[in-house]
Amino acid sequence: ADLRHFLTAMAVLDLVNAILSLVFVERYFRRKPSALWLGATTSFVSLYGALVFGWGTFTAGAWSQHPWQYALVFLPYIPVVMLVPRVTQLLRDAPP
Repeated sequence: ADLRHFLTAMAVLDLVNAILSLVFVERYFRRKPSALWLGATTSFVSLYGALVFGWGTFTAGAWSQHPWQYALVFLPYIPVVMLVPRVTQLLRDAPP
């Protein structure tokens, strides 16, 4: 029962993150100052969701059955991980 509640909360978080990602895109194209913070937040929430998904599938043994398929699922997150230091620096340098 606890796992079901946790996964339901993750699904709600993913839904909210998807909506905020759309707001981020709108603010980015309109050059709004809040785009940096919103983009960083949605990126980090996506990364968190991917890590939780990876941990859950790995501990369940799914990676041993289908390693290449799960590796391909995580391939799009490589740029997000690589951008973390740059985004962190931009956030530090951003005016309050």
